[in-house]
Amino acid sequence: MAKLCPDSPKVHEWRTKSFQIDRGWFIFFITLPDQFYWVSITGGTVCYVLLVQLVFA
Repeated sequence: MAKLCPDSPKVHEWRTKSFQIDRGWFIFFITLPDQFYWVSITGGTVCYVLLVQLVFA
């Protein structure tokens, strides 16, 4: 699993020591916002490039 946010492992260590949480689900929900962020940035960039190509073609 890609570590997109450098703080994700620190949060994982803190939360799993405090509570009994399933590691797989915890990592899933911690990295979910990271994935949404990168997908939205990439999708927005691609849409912008295509829009510029259509307007200035």
